Amino acid sequence: MNELQSFENNFAAYLQEQFSSEIHSGYRDYLNESEELLQRLSGDSEYNILSFNYTQPYLWTNNEHLHTYKNVHGHIGRPDTDETSNIIFGIDSTDVSPNDSSYKFTKTYRDLFDSDASKSKDLLDSNINEIIFYGHSLSKADYSYFLSLFDHYQIYSNTNVSLTFAYNPYISGMLPRQVKEDQFKKLSSLLFEYGDTLEQNHGNNLLHKMILEGRIKIIPRFATHYAH
Repeated sequence: MNELQSFENNFAAYLQEQFSSEIHSGYRDYLNESEELLQRLSGDSEYNILSFNYTQPYLWTNNEHLHTYKNVHGHIGRPDTDETSNIIFGIDSTDVSPNDSSYKFTKTYRDLFDSDASKSKDLLDSNINEIIFYGHSLSKADYSYFLSLFDHYQIYSNTNVSLTFAYNPYISGMLPRQVKEDQFKKLSSLLFEYGDTLEQNHGNNLLHKMILEGRIKIIPRFATHYAH
């Protein structure tokens, strides 16, 4: 564990160094593009953020629509301040028993020790009616977070909640249609995985049900910097 924490500290220092070198060039562009992207995703409505990144650009700008937030893997300190960094690495806990010696290396275990409940107590607001995904690979490494989120909002039976999978269509080496197809494959795998956890094994029809109910969308979203 000491070696892992040392690696985390070194990686955080590296990230801060990269940002510091950009403060007088790309740093401001990064903040502006992040702010613009959040506006495009939210439609200028109030929102909460559950971030899997180590940065917090939504705190580094004048963001009046942000209600609450949580960086699930911790965050680096703001580059132009003396704020302390606190990031974690870990494995997914879905198939790891709490009695297993490797459990202390899961994201669940690490997050429990490093989380700040005061900043995330309102994160899963009961009034939320849309969950938007952006910039995540939707890999199995974070499935436990997504499955917990789906459980909380009961997405199979709760027709008041919709899912929006937004993506940047401009990926090097791929046509926009290919990017969309890749996104569809990933979200399909995620929803099939979740459906299999339900009592009546709804893995085969959850996605179809949500499509019929108009509760799932795949849409391109990007900052103007990426537009062709």
